[in-house]
Amino acid sequence: MRYFTRGWANGELTDDAHALVCDAYAARLEQIVFRFPSSMARLHQETSLHDALIESVRWKPSAAELQLRLVAGTSEIGYQTVSLTYRGAMLGRPRIASLRNAANDREACVLYQELDIADDGTFAHRLLFWPNEEVTIEFRELEYDSAPRNDCRVTLGGAFVVEGEEEPA
Repeated sequence: MRYFTRGWANGELTDDAHALVCDAYAARLEQIVFRFPSSMARLHQETSLHDALIESVRWKPSAAELQLRLVAGTSEIGYQTVSLTYRGAMLGRPRIASLRNAANDREACVLYQELDIADDGTFAHRLLFWPNEEVTIEFRELEYDSAPRNDCRVTLGGAFVVEGEEEPA
């Protein structure tokens, strides 16, 4: 995470430093949001992933495709299934391990997210999880879908699945 770090989330910053982080991320978004493809714009505008639970992760290393299915929302506003498919995903072993750890910990949830664009046009989705994982997903394309659901219970089993062969070391 570049902005919403673990220290920021844990309240380790002064009030002024906390506000500066929020202002810096808002300024960054202002610079790049017009370059977001519609799927990223919808994710940014329509969905809060705060407290979202991972329902499943499917990683296809041979296709460089990551499918992340989350359960987001609250009892007040309702719940939704958020499906994110990252194509051209660039994930090394440490990121895969962190994502696997978060997916297999059924109490883990998203604390904060950051959306960004690198100078070369690569997109980034950074996720800070409670209690301890952090994952940056760099990618070329994002497919976003959401659908209402009745509750926040995740389907158990198959939390993290690798399809095909693992990528070489």
